[in-house]
Amino acid sequence: FHVPNRTMSLSFASLPLSLAPGLTPGGVAYAKTMPGVTAPFGLFDPLGLTPETKEELLLFREAELAHGRVAMMGALGFLVQSHFAPMYDMDSAPVIRHLDK
Repeated sequence: FHVPNRTMSLSFASLPLSLAPGLTPGGVAYAKTMPGVTAPFGLFDPLGLTPETKEELLLFREAELAHGRVAMMGALGFLVQSHFAPMYDMDSAPVIRHLDK
């Protein structure tokens, strides 16, 4: 039975980052010291999804900030389009009706 090399590479790619050498353990302990952990609740992670390494935690936090900023720009774009549409003369119609005519 021959296993293709592509299958082997996929199986190695799915290994968690905590097995890689040179990573700093203590993701949960480090997460408890980060800004945003509030006094009444502490670290909010009910499903236990906090990564095991400090580097992976910082990567997830950076991705969360980037995606949050993109979402804020999308919300701002929706609001601007709903109140300013110089190409369409819709007489204060909602944005959803701009392309109907």
